[in-house]
Amino acid sequence: MRYLFVILDGAADRPCKELNWKTPLEAARKENINEIAKKCEYGTIKVLPFAPESDEALLTLLGYKIQGSYTGRGAFEALGLGMKVKNNNLCFRTNFATEENGIIKDRRVGRTLTQKESKILEKEINRIKIKNASFRFKSFGYRGAVCFSSRFKLSANLTNTDEAYSRFKGLSKAKKLQEIPVTKCRALSKDAKFSAEIVNSFIEETKKVLEKSRVNEIRKKKGLLQANILLLRDPSLGLPKFEKLNKIYKIKFAAIAQTPVEIGIARFLGMKITNQKEESYSKLADLVKKTLKQSDFVYLHIKGPDEFGHDGDAIGKKECLERIDKEFFSKIKSLKVKIAITSDHATPCSLKAHSSDAVPFLISPGNEELKNFCEKECKKGIKMNGIQFLRYFISKK
Repeated sequence: MRYLFVILDGAADRPCKELNWKTPLEAARKENINEIAKKCEYGTIKVLPFAPESDEALLTLLGYKIQGSYTGRGAFEALGLGMKVKNNNLCFRTNFATEENGIIKDRRVGRTLTQKESKILEKEINRIKIKNASFRFKSFGYRGAVCFSSRFKLSANLTNTDEAYSRFKGLSKAKKLQEIPVTKCRALSKDAKFSAEIVNSFIEETKKVLEKSRVNEIRKKKGLLQANILLLRDPSLGLPKFEKLNKIYKIKFAAIAQTPVEIGIARFLGMKITNQKEESYSKLADLVKKTLKQSDFVYLHIKGPDEFGHDGDAIGKKECLERIDKEFFSKIKSLKVKIAITSDHATPCSLKAHSSDAVPFLISPGNEELKNFCEKECKKGIKMNGIQFLRYFISKK
């Protein structure tokens, strides 16, 4: 048996005015997905009881309990960028962002920061020195990760400096804000005070570097947003103690992923990694076929729909789903594999943020017929929690 697990990142949504009160999934032309759905099982997954970040959602869908045992996203971002993470490393996910008069104007620099620009800024930031600690910083476009080390004890019991996500019991929850203020990192316990101090020192020093950077001078002249502040979120101290997937299920797992957090999680869980890079959906289908010949289980993460959700672009999200259907699913629909299609979380265009809404899923082949793979129709089927899904999928014969 071969398995293909396709996650359409943030594809789930709510009815949109621009689409005559249909969701992008409901409104999109999906001839190939709906052909797969002619013989399937379907339903909805309540991934987590709160609006999850991508790492929390993915780990839950892969069957891992994050509440009470998860150390945080920062380490996985670092792993995905090729950094080594030790038990005493304090790691964060980072975003280059644009700040204006104490308000974050854009958390992602308008998504226009090139890899070349990002790497120049990375090099400049890594020249910084901070008292009583050292750090390593790596970037990937507007994204990145930083790992702190110190001879003094570090703690991850800290707040985010990215106010789009709040911290609660070691996890981060997405929240909706009209304005995102520039904030400092705060200690949530006495033993985290030193860690908060070094984080704030790092942020202040990076601001000075970014303000003087030639990269931002050129961007300003071009009328582009400046990467003038670094936002930190999802602190982690070391790595969690999760069992590898191949040991749990006794099969070979592979992952085709693009962003650092997905690559980091897959690598940590023992999957063979294939980087997506910036390939077309058609080439991605060819990559899936090749990877399935070498592995029993392929996890594929398709990022596109989530970005349109964050931008509040319902029409763009619908068109993105149509391209995925036409270019990707047309080429894999006849594969003799067990396939699951779902979303890691909803990213409603009306919120421009993740939500806790249940997401639709289908598993094919199955004994039911689903005429349109979307939230409305899948609500008529099976209901399950996120942590149940992978075992259910693999156990179905």
